Amino acid sequence: MAELRNLLSKLMEKTGDTVEQILHWSDWRRRRQYSAQQCYYRSRGNLMITKHLRLWY
Repeated sequence: MAELRNLLSKLMEKTGDTVEQILHWSDWRRRRQYSAQQCYYRSRGNLMITKHLRLWY
């Protein structure tokens, strides 16, 4: 947990963003990655597409 706190602290120093902004961006990025992955699978005809959003943390 200390490592995560240290990382967030350094990010806040460099970007001037709040913890909420950083976490919101991280969540958005993971959702976008999931969406892109599903589009890729769909374009290849892969049947492993899931109906529910699963974010891996």
